[in-house]
Parts: sequence; structure tokens; C-alpha cells
Amino acid sequence: MQPLHSHDFLEKCFVEPRQPIHVLVIDDSVFTLRGLRSVLSKKGGRFIVSEGKTESEAFAALQTCRTDVVVLDVSVGGVSGIDLCRTIRDSCPNTAVLIFTL
Repeated sequence: MQPLHSHDFLEKCFVEPRQPIHVLVIDDSVFTLRGLRSVLSKKGGRFIVSEGKTESEAFAALQTCRTDVVVLDVSVGGVSGIDLCRTIRDSCPNTAVLIFTL
């Protein structure tokens, strides 16, 4: 399986809007999780949002549902978001990962 490249992701999100996009938000801040869920849920059913507050919750969510995009904080409960990103990309090469910090 080939990894998903940014242009493929953008095409999936904006050119092929037939199916909802599954987003996994990983952050140890409840406020950030609620905020991102709120913003994405206002997009007319375009996004299905899952969330995880820890590394283990994130991987449990990745195992139980198809995830198109992971939105990941740069630090999650003392774990490096960069390291977590590498692990996600190795185990789910077709999942796009967006890293952010507030």
C-alpha cells in the first residue's frame, strides 16, 4: 500500500466529498478535544470525529475505526507528538497526520 500524500488527502477532502472523513483528534486537553469536535461537527456531516487523550487511547481508536486524518498535539501526556506521528505513519501509512500546538 502506498502512503497517502498531501495532494491525495486534499483531493479526498475537497474534490471527493461523497463519504465522510474520519478524523481522530489526539490531545490531552479536554478543551481542545471539545473545540475541534465542535468545529468539525458544524460541517454538515462531512467529518466523523473520534478522540484520544493518551497514546494508548489513540492506538485503540486507530484499531477500531478507519481513520483518514489524525490531528495530533505536539505533546500528548508527556509523549512526543513527533514520535507518536512516526509510529502512526508506520502502522497506518494511508492516514494523514497533522501536528499542532497551542
